[in-house]
Amino acid sequence: MKVISLKQKDTEQIQPIDLIDSSLFYISKSTSVFPVSNFTIYEKKGARTKAIHTVQDGIEFPYEFPYLSYATRTVSSHQVYYTFYRFHLISKLVEEIGTVHYPADVELEGIFMTSQEVMYYIRKVKDHDEDDEITYYLFDAKKQKDYVLLEHFLANSISTPTVYEYDEEWYLVFNPFYLETWEKEDLYRKKLTETTLPSEEFISIIPLKQFIKEAKAGTPISGILIEEKKHDGFVRVIAENGDSIFYVRKNYLDQKEELVELSKQTFAKKSYPLPTGFSYHSIRVFNEHVYFVSTEEDYFYSPIKKEIFRIDHTYFEHLIGVMNVYVHYVDHQYIVADCWTRNNQEDRFYVAVVDKENRSVMYFDGKSLGCEVFDQTVVIY
Repeated sequence: MKVISLKQKDTEQIQPIDLIDSSLFYISKSTSVFPVSNFTIYEKKGARTKAIHTVQDGIEFPYEFPYLSYATRTVSSHQVYYTFYRFHLISKLVEEIGTVHYPADVELEGIFMTSQEVMYYIRKVKDHDEDDEITYYLFDAKKQKDYVLLEHFLANSISTPTVYEYDEEWYLVFNPFYLETWEKEDLYRKKLTETTLPSEEFISIIPLKQFIKEAKAGTPISGILIEEKKHDGFVRVIAENGDSIFYVRKNYLDQKEELVELSKQTFAKKSYPLPTGFSYHSIRVFNEHVYFVSTEEDYFYSPIKKEIFRIDHTYFEHLIGVMNVYVHYVDHQYIVADCWTRNNQEDRFYVAVVDKENRSVMYFDGKSLGCEVFDQTVVIY
């Protein structure tokens, strides 16, 4: 397993984007006041690292291969102007999509961006005793026109839509919910089903082309309803791989919890019971397989593969004062984990790369470390 370590200064934040062929792309943020930041995109290939694109006062959109999309923010005369761009990591070409403007007291966050459309929402920050006002928009680049999305489930939801590509077509996934799972279940136990927020939540999927057509026409957003729950349970999307979307559903009455595998091709569903001792709060995807993780990060269970295995924590016994281990990656040979230690009131963080076949461990240490695994490459930052 290959390891790439990205050195960083105390004044910058680093976040890997993608590993494409032999090139690692990552962002370095020098100034950041959420959601706006100054950042530079770097490409690291072998021993050579070079800056390939720099953005001032930018707001990142979710990454969709091979584009890093963003909006720049400029304030002028009590107005804020947001200009949308897409940067192609491989060709290094920058594409300007268009500009919108609003009163200066609002914030923008992005959902998706194509060469023709941008979906985003505007948050108007209110006083502490009032909820922020959120409005979703679809921007048409060709007409340079905004369309307001009036669906009531969007405005109050604490989740945002996501996109995915399957068989060269893009889809939009809605999973609106208004309370965290523990809050909703607590209300159910106390029989407080009447709240100021909706109790219904659902999962639905719509082809992106269809969504754009309906949004521009001002008609209600349709799509395929996958599953819905009212006050007596929840449904939450938790992960995906190349062929499936995974979500958890729970019925409060019988306390039944299940993992559901949803086919991206046919939308057929397969359900798997969640075993005792595992939580839907701790789920990982290794090599496109979903695993539930026990509280102590020692047992990993794949309901689809019907496989359970235990991580031998003696791999980390060389570290003094281990407080917590978080496993990022597991396969037949390797384990990659974060290790938090405390010794003489000093916290240190290690990334451990374990070779299970010969029981060797490589440690990388620092005051604050993160890591991600792309295929068989560990990126430490």
